Amino acid sequence: MLGLVISMIIPTTTHAEASQEKQIRKYFASYPVLVSIARCESEFHHYDDNGRPLKNKEGSSATGAMQIIASIHRRAAARLGYDINTLNGNLGYAKHLYKTEGTNPWNPSKRCWG
Repeated sequence: MLGLVISMIIPTTTHAEASQEKQIRKYFASYPVLVSIARCESEFHHYDDNGRPLKNKEGSSATGAMQIIASIHRRAAARLGYDINTLNGNLGYAKHLYKTEGTNPWNPSKRCWG
């Protein structure tokens, strides 16, 4: 038995992350382009490793699974009853944006999802 190497496959996706992806896919089942956008924008993550809403790594105010620009949209989202810092609010406001503006808010990442 000496010298026997046992390799283990360690999952890199946690249960919480898989649950977020499942919720996003279900929420946008009728909007496949929004599923693609979520994959590109956040890899289906709404929260960072510390449990806070995911923020853009490049320093913008983009927030959550759909990377909604908080500095532009936070107030409008709140007026409509959406809190973009929660997963449900982020997805709900993203659907509203899509219905009113199409994919325009996510055009900077279009080469990934388009």
